Amino acid sequence: MNTLATPTKTPNHFLKGAVDALPLVLAAAPVAVIYAVIASASGLSDGATLAMSLFVFAGSAQFIAASLAGTDISVWVIIMTVFVVNLRHLLYSTSLMPHVAHTPHRWRGPMAFVLTDEAFATTMGYFNRSGSNGLVGYYVGAALCLYVLWQVATLLGLLAGQLFPRINEWGLEVAMVVAFTGVVVASIKDHAGWACAVVAGAGMLLTHDWPHQLGLLTSSLVAIVVAVALRLRAGA
Repeated sequence: MNTLATPTKTPNHFLKGAVDALPLVLAAAPVAVIYAVIASASGLSDGATLAMSLFVFAGSAQFIAASLAGTDISVWVIIMTVFVVNLRHLLYSTSLMPHVAHTPHRWRGPMAFVLTDEAFATTMGYFNRSGSNGLVGYYVGAALCLYVLWQVATLLGLLAGQLFPRINEWGLEVAMVVAFTGVVVASIKDHAGWACAVVAGAGMLLTHDWPHQLGLLTSSLVAIVVAVALRLRAGA
């Protein structure tokens, strides 16, 4: 008697990435709202505020740019500050590159554009659980979910700023800190990772009052150097 084989269901990695990113998206939404409020308070027009979310799409960099926009600092200083803060994306790209090497070059630019802390953390969590199978589709789903809802939250922030002029004092940005801390802690697998996290945290506490977010940059660089040194020593 002939039997029919049960068809194997192919997992939808794109959809899974979008679903897995939702907790971080929901946590990031208040951050986008606060960004829009700060940008408006700094004198940026609604169009400029939305354009920064559309074409910069970098939470911390947008906060810095919006905060500095209301000062007398040169626009070139703002651009260079944002550039330096986003240099960490080079590390993210280096980690992801081996897993997307087979992807056509025409897609790598758009994939790099939507690379964020949240998309990277979500994707690496998937890689640690499931390996490289479907990783590109998963990453695109997570990244696009974050991108689209960030734009929606920015628009809501502009509307909220008009309805609640003091919304930036509500402390909504803590939601993103808590959510991302949980993702990062869960992804730490070795002593170098823990050392990097501890040094970065201690550095931020010691330098939180430095101007122009220099404490963030310095703490990040020191933490990265410590982690790299420990891994080189372990591999020696």
